[in-house]
Amino acid sequence: MDDLILFQAPDGTLITSSRILSWLDEVGAADVQILYMHSGITFGTPNPRLSRQELLGCLYEITDSLGVPTLCVPTFTFSFCNGEDYHVQNSRCRMGALNEYVRKLPNALRSRDPLLSNALIGEDHDLVENLGKQSIGAGSTFDKLHRRGGRVKFLFFGASLSECFTYTHYVEERLRAPFRYHRQFAGLITDGGRTWHDVYTLFVRYQGVKPALDGVLESELLR
Repeated sequence: MDDLILFQAPDGTLITSSRILSWLDEVGAADVQILYMHSGITFGTPNPRLSRQELLGCLYEITDSLGVPTLCVPTFTFSFCNGEDYHVQNSRCRMGALNEYVRKLPNALRSRDPLLSNALIGEDHDLVENLGKQSIGAGSTFDKLHRRGGRVKFLFFGASLSECFTYTHYVEERLRAPFRYHRQFAGLITDGGRTWHDVYTLFVRYQGVKPALDGVLESELLR
């Protein structure tokens, strides 16, 4: 892997691919069987000499070089929630440019979930196959991640933990948090040449309930 300048931090520091890889080594990102990655391109100003696709390719190459057996990323679309049909191969994810890049790789496998789909590259295909109809409850990808136990690590790759740690909502669902309820969403799913009507359930917040933004959860988990 070539050592390229990818970003310039606000203080003027140049952030290279080798530097990002060293950060991943420091946090033990490679020491795991399943790496679930939330991502955001917030490292600084992108190198203008690199095209968007080149930059995303470099970032993916960094994570791929870790050699983790299974890389899994959220590719949520919330399609049925928005009154849209869901196409496994074509529906664009709403979880950032890098996750969309991973989703479109030829060796990526994406789940059929029309609300909270996930895509993976690697060995553990069961994480996105044979799922239930609860997007974040029993039989979901997050349920399977939970059951993998210590084989899983969550990586916040340029993303804020407090903004996108979806697994916490799985915990809320399992504990039946009183500020959420199960709501069904219906629509059409297309996978390859097959299209069918389906219904999925999401554990949503009651109207008027706002998430806590005091940073307590993030600071405690980071500690």
